[in-house]
Amino acid sequence: MSKKIYIIANTMIEPGMSGGNRIFIELAKNWVKTGHQVTVFTSPVGKQICQANDLMGARYVTWPAQNFRFLGIFGQYFVGVFWGLWNALKSWRGFENVIVWSTSDFWPDALSGLLFKIINPKCFWIASVFMFAPNPFKQTKFYVKAFLHFITQKPIYFLSKKIAQMIFVTNDGDRDFVVGDGVPAERVVSIRGGVNLDYIQSIRAEGKKYLGIFMGRVHRHKGILELLDVWRKVCDVMPQAKLAVVGEGPQEKEAKEKAEKLGLKNNVVFFGFVDGDYKYILMKESQMFLHSSVWDSGGMSAAEGMACGLPVVGYDLPAFKTYYPKGMLKAPLGDRDKYAELIISLANDVSLYQKISAKALDWANGWDWAVNASRIMQAIDGILK
Repeated sequence: MSKKIYIIANTMIEPGMSGGNRIFIELAKNWVKTGHQVTVFTSPVGKQICQANDLMGARYVTWPAQNFRFLGIFGQYFVGVFWGLWNALKSWRGFENVIVWSTSDFWPDALSGLLFKIINPKCFWIASVFMFAPNPFKQTKFYVKAFLHFITQKPIYFLSKKIAQMIFVTNDGDRDFVVGDGVPAERVVSIRGGVNLDYIQSIRAEGKKYLGIFMGRVHRHKGILELLDVWRKVCDVMPQAKLAVVGEGPQEKEAKEKAEKLGLKNNVVFFGFVDGDYKYILMKESQMFLHSSVWDSGGMSAAEGMACGLPVVGYDLPAFKTYYPKGMLKAPLGDRDKYAELIISLANDVSLYQKISAKALDWANGWDWAVNASRIMQAIDGILK
């Protein structure tokens, strides 16, 4: 039966694609195809990104984030909170049975979903906690943004546990944590992520130009600066080795400066944000995928690499035990020597490479978006009944 689904993505105000945004866009595309009525609350930039990624057939309700750029990211964030609440207030009539999904735990998304639920107690609110914020006081360096995420996430998580009909997380470890925190198991869904297998396998590339590829937000959680240290060690053994860095983010300038300082100007190529066919061409022009996150709840980009047949090298994070149980070689967190050693081993050992590549491709086969969208809708139906 066709459902009305409100997807709240008010924090989507910058170009680029986060993992959380990729998740909602791909799920929404499949829900539209199966006859559901989808409305996306976002900014004009968010609408543009959605439509550029083929989310057609959805209705869009936008707030003018571009008018508040002069306030900076934090200023836009707080304006987005109030605008999201205003859009929720305006949209309440006749939508008592709507499914409302807050695509993040950031306030412009989460508080809008909460207000929908308060106004319309019969609506089905789905909250999202895609990454539990680390305690900033237990980190080696204090970051203001990390502190703000930590303190703003706490009340949202509390309210989500008490009020939301369902909570989306991205891996089984986080699901176990939330269930252990008192939320009934059927209300917590690990949505993980997905890949468009047929599309990825249709892409062709000529030869291997890069030994490794990093793809993701250029952010401290993704370990990009640490990866450059690793790459220096790799190049000490393999002087011609090239690394493709695909993505943009707050550490982009710092990463480029560090690469030059380490003497890697000819060994690291920064592509910025790339999507569509060219993204997968770059993957297929690479020998291995480097998922160098030092703090992560999973990450879909490595699964896309696996779908291209690439073995993955990463750190041994708790989330990866269930997210990537095979197809990935894992170094102890922070051990850059071991990380470099694994890269060099994959490059030189044909048998090992073929073994890990085959496991990666096999694991990716279980990540099809259409299957994932159907599974999640079945979980929602189980609660609605």
